[in-house]
Formats: sequence, C-alpha cells, structure tokens
Amino acid sequence: MRLLRTGLILALLAAGPLAAAVPAGFTDALVTNVSLPTALAFTPDGRLLITTQPGALRVYQGGALLATPALTFPDGSICTESERGLLGVAVHPSFASNHFIYLFDAKFDRLAGFLQVLCQSQQRCSHQ
Repeated sequence: MRLLRTGLILALLAAGPLAAAVPAGFTDALVTNVSLPTALAFTPDGRLLITTQPGALRVYQGGALLATPALTFPDGSICTESERGLLGVAVHPSFASNHFIYLFDAKFDRLAGFLQVLCQSQQRCSHQ
C-alpha cells in the first residue's frame, strides 16, 4: 500500500503543475505587485484591500496601487516569523455606512487577535 501511495505521488509530481482553466468571460492578469501578500478583500466601492505579512494594509484603487499604505503597524508590533504576521482582512457587511474593516494578526503572546479598523476616507485608515 505504501509503495502504491508513493508511486501515485511521484506520478502526480512528474506530471507537472496543474493549471486551472479560466472561466469563459474572465481573464487572468497580474494587476499589481505587492511584497508578501497574505489576504485580500473588496470594498463595495471597488477598492481592493491587501494585507502584507510585515503589517501593512495596501489599497488598490482606480487601476493602481496607492503609493502609501492605508495602515502600517510599527516594526516589532506584529510577529512575522514563520506563518505569523498580518494574515487577514474582512469588510464589514455594512461597510457602505459604517466603513469598518477587520484585520487578523497572529502574535507570540496570543494565538490570534482582531483589530477593528475604521476607514475615515477613501485612502486613509486609523485603528481604534
């Protein structure tokens, strides 16, 4: 059984990477480069929010990545070792009226933490 399993794994590896087919009516294109991205979410107005492992929240808007991150955590405030860091972003269901987004980070002193972030404008955010 072990030999069969090993043979199957080797056969899959030898076949090379599997490419996913892009559905009809869609295209697969690189829109921007962000170093160490970990998660993304869209706001109702079409902005793309991108978190990075070192602790930045980047915004892609109007066909370009904004030059300045919307939010950057100070060095050392987020543990970025191994699979830790700023790992997730979610947009509140009532974002259009309350402008809340939620960020997920992993730290040494606890398994995980949530930060509530209030977006104050199209391009700037401040955490509460």
